Amino acid sequence: MSDTALPRWVDDLFRYPTPPPFAALIDIAWRDVTRDGCYYWLDLATYFNCMFELTAVPASPEGWPPADDAEESRRRPTDPPLWAVPEFETFGNLSNGAHLGWMVGAPELERTDHPVGQLGPYEPGVVQLGRDTRAALQFLLSRTLRWWREDTRHADEPWRLDDRRLIDRLARDLGLHPDADLGVDPNVSIEYEVPAGWRHHLSADGVGVLAPAHTFTQREPVTWHDDIELVLADVGRLLDAGFPATALLEIRDTFHHTRLYLPELAPLWERAYYDLGRPGLAAAVYSITW
Repeated sequence: MSDTALPRWVDDLFRYPTPPPFAALIDIAWRDVTRDGCYYWLDLATYFNCMFELTAVPASPEGWPPADDAEESRRRPTDPPLWAVPEFETFGNLSNGAHLGWMVGAPELERTDHPVGQLGPYEPGVVQLGRDTRAALQFLLSRTLRWWREDTRHADEPWRLDDRRLIDRLARDLGLHPDADLGVDPNVSIEYEVPAGWRHHLSADGVGVLAPAHTFTQREPVTWHDDIELVLADVGRLLDAGFPATALLEIRDTFHHTRLYLPELAPLWERAYYDLGRPGLAAAVYSITW
């Protein structure tokens, strides 16, 4: 089947439009997976196994018979990853339990790309893999090369040679320059591009809060306290005073340090997002798993 005859995939995989470099990545896999006139979602979900497994895949092409359980499996997992805050939009996971995703700190900015972070596998915080999708993909390819350099047991296996050809193809088609020396696991928090008149305040979970400057107080938030009632009262005062960004910082730091008080924090967490004009993030609060 020629490329011109291949069906197109529909970009409805995530809550936000897919950043162009990632859309190009999906397109490479989509062309291969559908080339013979059939489609099985697992082939696409595992296409990039040398880097990660996709957590959302396109539906069967229009007019094609659906693959077995494809509709039920195309958006996996149904729940957000453990410890993920609403700003984390997952697109992949690793075999060790870590998750990869975009950090969409302010959806109202309608940006076409976002910083990419890794959540877990052993700690509930997020580290940044790249300030945008292209940088993150280059890092992920580089990390795979580093892993292979450190573990040569499968160097001559046919599947490893196929993976090497895939990495070379992705580097060529996406204009990336992977290098094993660049694939060292990072230990940095998320960095947003901050618009004029805005602030990005770091948080204990590595994500931070990006918001207009006037929604922060001048004082530091109470990071967390053994007495949850004191935290809830302080957050309530911050919200009533018109400082939802600082309230959100206090909520998130408390949740990060304790993992015990989500039912108590959730109503105020939801309100903080609404007060910041982020209803989509507010709607995700009650999906948090911990």
